[in-house]
Amino acid sequence: MVEVLTDDYVQHVQFVVGQGNRVHFWEDKWCGDLALKDRFPLLFTCSSNRGATLDIVLCRSASGGAGEWNVTFTHSFNDWEVEMVAEFFQVLSSAAVPNLVPNGLKWNCNKVGVFDSRSFYAALNNRPGVLFPWKSVWKVKAPPRVAFFIWSAAWGKILTCDNLMRRGYTMAGWCCMCQCVDETVDHLLIHCSAIQIL
Repeated sequence: MVEVLTDDYVQHVQFVVGQGNRVHFWEDKWCGDLALKDRFPLLFTCSSNRGATLDIVLCRSASGGAGEWNVTFTHSFNDWEVEMVAEFFQVLSSAAVPNLVPNGLKWNCNKVGVFDSRSFYAALNNRPGVLFPWKSVWKVKAPPRVAFFIWSAAWGKILTCDNLMRRGYTMAGWCCMCQCVDETVDHLLIHCSAIQIL
């Protein structure tokens, strides 16, 4: 089930920065609700080291005090970009980065910051604009594996070719039953001509 809900899980996780050797400065959500590359896309494109981790960008002081940010860019900025750069460094200065503690993850769906299935279910159930008929799936007298398959299919998360290709697998996208069109959840379970014949 974790594989099926990976994208939904990642939305609710935030990095807790310690040593910073595994946290990517631009790409990970460690400084607020958005990654810095999404919050400052122009600065990300002109960054000289887009794949840097935090421990490379942050120069820690030997005394254990606040460190200095060493973010470099490929070119100087124009007058109209200075305000954006100032905001960027203000966001960095407001981020508290503790010294020499292990990196970790914080679960944003409860006050404790630790993952639990109850808060994850509540986050999945409270999506705006999505009313899922969960009672008609879980309250029926069907084997649990059937109910789980129906639940996964209703959310469009079963392992069809299009879902696997979104996860990075390389494969032919055609339907394994009719071998005519792309395999999607709707096609495989509703529209496939091979299933309709059966």
